[in-house]
Amino acid sequence: MQKVNELTELWDNSIKGEEQSFALLHKSLYPYLFSYTVKTIKNESVADDLLVEFFVKFWHNKLQIGSISDVKAYFHKSVRSMIANYVKSQQIEATLTKQ
Repeated sequence: MQKVNELTELWDNSIKGEEQSFALLHKSLYPYLFSYTVKTIKNESVADDLLVEFFVKFWHNKLQIGSISDVKAYFHKSVRSMIANYVKSQQIEATLTKQ
């Protein structure tokens, strides 16, 4: 895992459209985020799908997101929110299926 300053620099370069920086950011944070996601939802395939969607959304919304001082913390919080939304949608789907 890279230091906070390095991750911030990679994110700042990503905002400028530097795909290589975003790829390095992905490479640096994916293992940590994947481990957290799998521990939370207990499904590696779903965890991978959620993180693919997460990184795609972040790439497409990078300009709206703007500068981030603690990239790891921000990404962690965002993934936690994405997991909560996923779990909630699964609960709703399960409830509707039972009816």
